[in-house]
Amino acid sequence: MRSYNTTDQEVKNEKFDPQDFSFRLKEYVNTKIRLTTLLITEKLASALPTIFSYVVMIFLFLIAFIFISITGAVYLGQILNSLPLGFLIVAGFYLIIGIIFKYTFQKMIEKPFSDIIISSILKEKKEDEEGNY
Repeated sequence: MRSYNTTDQEVKNEKFDPQDFSFRLKEYVNTKIRLTTLLITEKLASALPTIFSYVVMIFLFLIAFIFISITGAVYLGQILNSLPLGFLIVAGFYLIIGIIFKYTFQKMIEKPFSDIIISSILKEKKEDEEGNY
């Protein structure tokens, strides 16, 4: 096996060794796999906290939204003297909003959310390219 500190003349004089080549190729592939694994781990480690914070925020807003909806349904039920009718009106309202959302606003919300996730992942790549560690 040759050392890494060889001159051009020594490289020219050295004969091709298939076992050495095979060993170096395996080492290179293993190193590349380890590097890729580390890079993926780093990207996930930086993106997952952002995604997690958004999920927690959405969950908390959803809980508040559910309580506000129940309160509105009970209030409408008291006004109409029929609790089930109040819940039916609120459910119908959300059904209409859901249909409108499905056909019009989905792209307006889906794209910005995916852009946030992608920019979170790519942010570190830009910093690495600029040399800011």
